[in-house]
Amino acid sequence: MTATTHKGSGRVADVFNITGRGVVVALKDLEGVFHIGDIGALGDADIRVAGIEMIRPRKPTPPHDKIALLLAGIDIDQARAAIGTRVVCHAGAE
Repeated sequence: MTATTHKGSGRVADVFNITGRGVVVALKDLEGVFHIGDIGALGDADIRVAGIEMIRPRKPTPPHDKIALLLAGIDIDQARAAIGTRVVCHAGAE
């Protein structure tokens, strides 16, 4: 594995829309890492991570804390249909 290769996954716990920004999915049961620009799939949609937000961050951050991802390439209905499923992302093109 190189320094630019990584993979993150998590189970979709909640979905909401931020007006003017897009669809946000809250993830739990996290594994690996996520970076802005990562690509992956959620349901039938190809997605790109446009932003990352910690939910109630703690110091030090436990490895399985919840995060929220702002996603490009998916609409709110597609995201809602994916609640309970896992999203898996990997490094996008440099």
